[in-house]
Amino acid sequence: MMRRAACLLLLQHANTLLHAPPTRRVNTRHYSTTEETTTKFAGEHGPADSEQWLARQGLVQPGASPEIHEIARKARRKKKGTKALALRPKKARWGDADKIRDLPVEGGWSQSRQRGASTKATDAVEGEKARRCSQILVATSGVANELRDALSKAKADFGAMAEAMSLCEVTSAKKGDVGWLDGKDVVDDATEALLPLTARLELMGKPLKPGDVSVVQSHLGYHVIKIDDIMRDLSLVTKKRKNAIDKGITLEEACAGKTYAMVTMGCQMNAADSERLEGGLLDLGMTEASEPKDADVIILNTCSIREHAEAKVYSYVGPQAKRKRDGEDVTIVVAGCVAQQEGARLLRRAPEVDVVMGPQYANRLADVLEGVMLRGEQVEATSASYGALDHGGSTTSRRSSDVVAWVNVAHGCNERCTYCVVPNTRGVEQSRTPEDILREIDSLGRSGYREVTLLGQNVDAYGRDMRPRRTFSDLLEAVADVARKHDNMRVRFVTSHPRYITNEVIDTVASHTDVLMPVFHIPAQSGDDEVLRLMGRGYTSERYLRVVASIRERLPDATISGDFIVGCPGESDEAFEKTLDLMDSVVFDACMTAAYSPRPGTPMAHWDGASVAFETLGVELRKLKSVDEARESVHARFKVLAQQKAKANKHDDDAAWDSVVVAKREALEALDRAEKAPPSAFHPLSGVGPAQCPDEVKEERLQRINEKADAHALQRSERYVGRIEPVLVESRNTRVPTQVVGRTRGNKLVFFEGDAEELVGRTVDVRIIEANTFSLVGERVS
Repeated sequence: MMRRAACLLLLQHANTLLHAPPTRRVNTRHYSTTEETTTKFAGEHGPADSEQWLARQGLVQPGASPEIHEIARKARRKKKGTKALALRPKKARWGDADKIRDLPVEGGWSQSRQRGASTKATDAVEGEKARRCSQILVATSGVANELRDALSKAKADFGAMAEAMSLCEVTSAKKGDVGWLDGKDVVDDATEALLPLTARLELMGKPLKPGDVSVVQSHLGYHVIKIDDIMRDLSLVTKKRKNAIDKGITLEEACAGKTYAMVTMGCQMNAADSERLEGGLLDLGMTEASEPKDADVIILNTCSIREHAEAKVYSYVGPQAKRKRDGEDVTIVVAGCVAQQEGARLLRRAPEVDVVMGPQYANRLADVLEGVMLRGEQVEATSASYGALDHGGSTTSRRSSDVVAWVNVAHGCNERCTYCVVPNTRGVEQSRTPEDILREIDSLGRSGYREVTLLGQNVDAYGRDMRPRRTFSDLLEAVADVARKHDNMRVRFVTSHPRYITNEVIDTVASHTDVLMPVFHIPAQSGDDEVLRLMGRGYTSERYLRVVASIRERLPDATISGDFIVGCPGESDEAFEKTLDLMDSVVFDACMTAAYSPRPGTPMAHWDGASVAFETLGVELRKLKSVDEARESVHARFKVLAQQKAKANKHDDDAAWDSVVVAKREALEALDRAEKAPPSAFHPLSGVGPAQCPDEVKEERLQRINEKADAHALQRSERYVGRIEPVLVESRNTRVPTQVVGRTRGNKLVFFEGDAEELVGRTVDVRIIEANTFSLVGERVS
């Protein structure tokens, strides 16, 4: 198709190309450079700068957004000395023919080359093998520059602008995607027709990084190019290290005397993983560096929950990568959920990174580093099937505190919430054995720790993967018995799931309040049942309120905290108000809130408002590979299904036959709707779902929910004023050295005057004299 279109274009303009200055083609319409023609055109099709005029000029597609029309208008107004001519294609000079010459030849476009330019464009950027690009083809430099400026902003939607403005029909239909370019001067005809050689050479010679937007020119017009990804030669950076390694040394000898720095992002699970990673480094003989910039080994333990998580990782890696390029012998390790999510792509984009490892390898750091330290290899350890259940076998955690500690009871998650990336990054649910957990808690108690927090993505699902099956309430009973062996030891747990938390768990806490703290973190996420269904949460707001009522009935003074996400696809104004109503019904002690951000590989990220036979076709569509295959397969499936039903019921009574006719009609109606569906409706991940919420709506809702959460938190804090609370002192107050900070049984921070050397690790009575939103102020009474 592409070659046929190119040939038709060449035949039409062959004489012009050979004997006259070339004129670019814009949507098959040619515009004169005379004022007279422009005035006549504007009079017929609307005034210059109007939406109709811009569309007729071929500068934007009909129905484009106001923002895109404004870009085109700005480009036109910047062009001096002309009126409506500003947006028309600029004619090339005949003197440029030596630089740009694409003549019709048999089999497609001829190969051309800029005079004096290298045919190996990647020579200008050492180590690059290829770049993945997207483009918007426009007619003038003014429009191109305006687009470049607009697309350089963080929230600009390149795909939407490509669909609305690009003159290239092929890439416009794919939201601008061109594919991988490797800088070679010989490419297939399809790529040559999209991005001619002269433009490729100019693009590949520029030192660009992923996310950068640039403008290059060819005989087709001006190409606004976005760099989506870069593939690098992974061997360049590690070559020196590999040549310098002494083949006779052990891993411990290679690590002796080296320093490390640990940077942790994200949740409590990551904090626990970082403790295990640090323990592995200490076991190898390393010591902690005073500053990350001086460390020999940098470990970045990443979190992928929030939007732009990947960009934050690359931003942090940048300065460390520069150290390596400048000749320093530094080992860069990216661990955690972003590492699991990005995998080898992270190595391509940042080849200076030595190790990419998922969270399931946190207690096997020595095994991972062996390939780097002894053989100079780059290591990608992201196998989802690898599970790290035994925490004590190879690594002793380096605890961040001498008083409180994290203890994992399970890894991974088997839930499939449509917005959540955790199952993709942390793997399937795996419970640790009770014996292993109890052994770790007992060891912590003997080492002087006074509080442990049991960790799991869903602690209430603990043991359901075991045979014989165990329960979390049984584990809590056993943990309480172990904790009582140690003076004043406390136990907390996070996170509970409203679908799985049981009355047995609540009763167990109520029966052992001397060691099990009455604190429940139960994410609600929304107060609207339809939004909860779209999220795949598996419970209703009524179920959530019943859980809260059960807790308050057995433990009236219990601390209850929650999580909420606002601005999910499908959250209407009414749905958001129901979330606020649920908060008023509970009055949380604390809430973690966030605006919804689409995460890679999750169904909700691809929802765009299509509603084509959602319930009927969703399951089948998720199994299919492409738009065309999807539509053909759905047609075939429904027709065969209708025929089978008709045959099966052919000789039955009239009522049975009528039901078959109805089923067939409904199936064909669904197919008719599917024919008119946008391609995104057939995305293999998504099925179909509601439209994304605008950013401004998310921000407004987030502000409102935060205001309510803060008001409730302050209200709950005020109940402590005048009480005498047992407070476990954790550390000195770094802002006020004469104060110490600890926590109540209900997990409220308390600041009071005291000597840290005397009090840290002790539980003392404190009278609460002042309440703040997230903390209390008191005075010691014992």
